[in-house]
Amino acid sequence: MNEELIVEIWLLIREYSDKKQLGIVAEKFVDILSENGVSEQHIENSLGNDDDLDEAIRIALDLEEPEDYDND
Repeated sequence: MNEELIVEIWLLIREYSDKKQLGIVAEKFVDILSENGVSEQHIENSLGNDDDLDEAIRIALDLEEPEDYDND
């Protein structure tokens, strides 16, 4: 499964999920991907498409938050 398919499936799941539960649903989705042999690289390459999915991926793969750069 490649990152494009991961994002496409997530966006479908997101559309039909309770908005208050999206973080939990995203974490479970990433867990299912990992448990079923989807490579960490494909999962990590899915970053940047959805905030809830990004957070779940960072938690699952123990990645650091990207730094926000302020130009003030």
